[in-house]
Amino acid sequence: LETYVTNQANTLSEYDLGEILRDEFRAKQPGFIAPSFPTIAGSGPNGAVIHYCAQKNNCRDVNASEMLLLDSGGQYAEGTTDVTRTMHFGSATDAQREAYTRVLIGNLSVDSAVFPPGTPGVLLDSLARGALWKGGLDYRHGTGHGVGAGLNVHEGPHGISPRLAGGAPTALQEGMVVSNEPGYYEDGEYGIRIENLLVVEPKYTPGSFGLKGSASYLGFGRLTLIPIQREMLCRELLSREHVEWLDNYHEEVWTKISPHLQAPDDADTLKWLRRNTQPLLGKEMSRREVLNSAGIAGIGALMAVMQPSGSSVAVAAEENEHDGVSNQRKWTIDPRENPPKVTERCFLDVQIGDDAPRRLTIGLFGEVAPRTVANFVALCSGEKGFGYRGSTVYRVVQGLTVQAGAIGSSNGTSGKSIYGASFEAENFDLRHSVNGLVSMARRADGQVDSRFFVQTQADAGYLDGRYVAFGKVLDREGMRLIHDIEAVGSRGPRNSPKLPIAIVNAGTLDME
Repeated sequence: LETYVTNQANTLSEYDLGEILRDEFRAKQPGFIAPSFPTIAGSGPNGAVIHYCAQKNNCRDVNASEMLLLDSGGQYAEGTTDVTRTMHFGSATDAQREAYTRVLIGNLSVDSAVFPPGTPGVLLDSLARGALWKGGLDYRHGTGHGVGAGLNVHEGPHGISPRLAGGAPTALQEGMVVSNEPGYYEDGEYGIRIENLLVVEPKYTPGSFGLKGSASYLGFGRLTLIPIQREMLCRELLSREHVEWLDNYHEEVWTKISPHLQAPDDADTLKWLRRNTQPLLGKEMSRREVLNSAGIAGIGALMAVMQPSGSSVAVAAEENEHDGVSNQRKWTIDPRENPPKVTERCFLDVQIGDDAPRRLTIGLFGEVAPRTVANFVALCSGEKGFGYRGSTVYRVVQGLTVQAGAIGSSNGTSGKSIYGASFEAENFDLRHSVNGLVSMARRADGQVDSRFFVQTQADAGYLDGRYVAFGKVLDREGMRLIHDIEAVGSRGPRNSPKLPIAIVNAGTLDME
């Protein structure tokens, strides 16, 4: 669509866009039954009509000088979809970019919400509107509706809305699917809406206030994986947390969608997906961008960047982290773009509570960090008379790392290397841009020993230039194990796991 519209020799009406989307794309997907509702393709002022429906002989052409709001969905054997993206293939005005950014902040605020069981959707609605309200903007529809499975695209009993009617007063429960679609509509000019479908799922929190039995706090998992147009963003409105959310979302889009675009005919689409899922700000936000964002993100986000030794981020790899931003070195290798060669393989058999042990297979980057890899291999094999066997997972930082390998200490306060008590951190060449990376934790003196961590989500920058990344989890089973460890939850100021988690065996594997 972008390529076609930006070629000025082409014309495409709103009506034709809906027909092509249905017949040339959705209808060719496996399991397709029918559209879940008539496509809303509103160019320019028609995008401001919330439930606009283009008529064949009475509609606008889509062009690069106007915003386009595209809302569509399908009924499939697997369920029902409903997604909206707003795009501009030319030069958006400052007012359009500001409104778009405020809508996105509302979307990600709902997406990131964590709430106790029994919370109705009406209590989440203001999260979607907060950034718009700060700009004196709003929208006259609910934020989200329930979605059926091959049934009604608008289906209760739940929803997210400011009105105490319909599904908004209904408590959100695990397994419910709900849309997340804040917007803004400038009458006679343009409309903006960003819509993803979410599923309510448990979220593990350090505390358990008010919970009974096996209940847990709730949040959302994402069902919609489509890039958000970064060119439309007003970056001075985005906090560090907002940027991290967007980069993590695009990493998830790329990771889950790109494997389905490997046919020769998909080459152009794959390039488009790669280009549109790049990190927004790359390695680090500048000091000016951090200061500009502090008003939105609050002092916590400012401290996380400017003084890592005092923030919750500091415990990501070692509670005694000593170096600040001034000592941070730049990465030179992004594993998303240039995956390092795996030169050796090791395994850890990990037991959660009384469950049967499960295997974590780790590939090591011997050409990136040879000294670090040699230390890890020897600790896995136990060839020096000591190693990881019998050690524990001692810290779980939700949404960031699982930490282990404190030889001689069950609480993570000490470790041991094959070179002595510790050795110098080798390099910081790898960027922490993908989940499953394995990195060395650091002591208060900047040295490393046996302690390491596995990154649970793609990171936008806290770990870069501070921790030596030297390997990765090699398979899905291993990442499921890591996420199951994360799901155990943590407690106390040290983020200790709520259940005992032990490395009961360790060793090396042949490369074959």
